[in-house]
Amino acid sequence: MTVLHSEPAITESSEFSRGEFVETGSDEFVLLSLGPHKIALAQNSEIEIDRVYQDEQRITLHKGRIFTHASGETPLHIETVSTENILQENSASLVRYDFLDTLHVIPLEGGTIQTKLKSSAETLLLPVPMSIHETDSQLSKLDVNLSAGDSLRFYQWVADQLQ
Repeated sequence: MTVLHSEPAITESSEFSRGEFVETGSDEFVLLSLGPHKIALAQNSEIEIDRVYQDEQRITLHKGRIFTHASGETPLHIETVSTENILQENSASLVRYDFLDTLHVIPLEGGTIQTKLKSSAETLLLPVPMSIHETDSQLSKLDVNLSAGDSLRFYQWVADQLQ
């Protein structure tokens, strides 16, 4: 697998194997294809490729910020320590603050995210950004501005790559 630095491009999913990690450094972004889906990693992020089958694409978000665009008939599953998030035909951003045991689930473009809380087996359909504390599964509504702060450069880069 090729992880591209500074000026990354799309990396094709055929190069990924089950159990492979994709990790970014302090000043790099990566955009990859996983089946019909696009996954962008911001700096200091890490995912693990769990499944790359025609009828199932699954990753684990260990830390950091990702943007995902799920397309096609097969949903994209994104797992964390305490959740399983399922996207189909929409875009979202997930941010896992591993040092805070907190996950931000941010549906984009009017989409929704199906989120299963592993501790209670409760399944939620999230149409608005939510913060989930991963040790006690407490949820709270989240105010998000993707065009401000540290994340602005990442989301601008993603928009440029997906044009």
